[in-house]
Amino acid sequence: MLKEKPQQIEALSKAYAEVASRLAGRVLLSTTLPAVASVASLAQGTSTYLVDLHNVARGENLLQNAVGGGKNLPQEAVGEGRKKVIPLHLCAASSEVTIHAWPGCTGGHFAFDLLVCHRDHLTSPDLPNSSWDERFAGSRTRLVADEEEIDRLKKKLESDHLFDGLLPRLQERELRRDTSSGRLCLVLKTAVCSYSAVMLDHYPGPEQVVRETGGARHARGVARTDVTGDRVGVLTLSLVPITSDGYLLFAQRSKRAGSHEGLIGPAVNGNLEMAPRRGVVDDRDGRGVPDPLLALMREAREELGLAMERTRIYAVGLGTFRTATEVGSHLLVATSLLDQTFDDVVAGVAGADLLEGRWELGTSLCGMRLMEVPDAGAGGEQNTEREVMERVDWLLGNPQLTPHAVFAGLCALATVTGDDGLLERATQRQGKRHASSPAWLEERMVT
Repeated sequence: MLKEKPQQIEALSKAYAEVASRLAGRVLLSTTLPAVASVASLAQGTSTYLVDLHNVARGENLLQNAVGGGKNLPQEAVGEGRKKVIPLHLCAASSEVTIHAWPGCTGGHFAFDLLVCHRDHLTSPDLPNSSWDERFAGSRTRLVADEEEIDRLKKKLESDHLFDGLLPRLQERELRRDTSSGRLCLVLKTAVCSYSAVMLDHYPGPEQVVRETGGARHARGVARTDVTGDRVGVLTLSLVPITSDGYLLFAQRSKRAGSHEGLIGPAVNGNLEMAPRRGVVDDRDGRGVPDPLLALMREAREELGLAMERTRIYAVGLGTFRTATEVGSHLLVATSLLDQTFDDVVAGVAGADLLEGRWELGTSLCGMRLMEVPDAGAGGEQNTEREVMERVDWLLGNPQLTPHAVFAGLCALATVTGDDGLLERATQRQGKRHASSPAWLEERMVT
């Protein structure tokens, strides 16, 4: 009955979207009561479902008719001048990041609505006795690997700390604008990959180091042109929250973290759980579509014991990394304004999940104190600019930071300052000296 009335469905969707907008408000990082936020989330979900139904009724492709704020977006992406990327060379691990979406990249917009268009198609190497063979029998791409590579993967997966789980792979990305509201939507087209595929296509291997020699990539003198990440394109997540007393939070990684051990990373790192496993549900919405913000909620609870609301987590950046140990991985960056103070978050770590997340956190949390709002006159704006650049230089020049921390920190800093040119100016400051122990940086031990 409803599918025969697409215009009525569209009107009803817009009505629900308007309810959600009025309840939750449109101010970035605004605080809402839990009950109101819950109703707003329900209204938004209803709006999105109705638009999907509307698309089906009209026979339209979901990716071509993306949804932002519960309303149809134009067919065209944002202008060519806004589609440029930023190459950033980081001191951290001699790494590089190509930034595809960042705060202010579209003229003053500092966060994005997210739309995930997903297909349950698996990319994985042909490992014997794979637990996913039956589930993806009719929808699978097999990565070519020789016997030596397969044996190497099998040995790694026999480790007590590794298992061949399912992760998201990013196939396409696009920024679109909702002309009726001005909101931007970051459209992510995803599929599924196995962790063994990530190890095969993204990691050169512990015995090998990627380096540049005359423009060619090598690993201990042996060419490794197959390690590009192009065949898989795994999507990972990071969250740098902002405490109620004005600290941008990072975390020391434990010596057992599995990557970047002992370095300082974003407060929350992780992946989407694409399939349920013992003790963990998958990070999918009611329609079975992967939800990155839902995954970040779970990761924050597991790693920090931090309870968060999905409606208060904002996507603020998307980039692709290349480091000595990982090539071609994509990172979606988010931030959120917490009700808790820095001390509250430190105390809450005692409630982290000992099985799923606490083991990734080291001995301390690191807080970057944000700048005070400048007074009118008396050089206030100049002083604030200097303070912002001090923090930028620390992010770019500190070898103890993971590349994820650098990119996430820059995006969050640009968002909270409203500086739409910060990331582009950051590329001109690479190599600047920074204070090793600035007064605005605080480290607090966790239990």
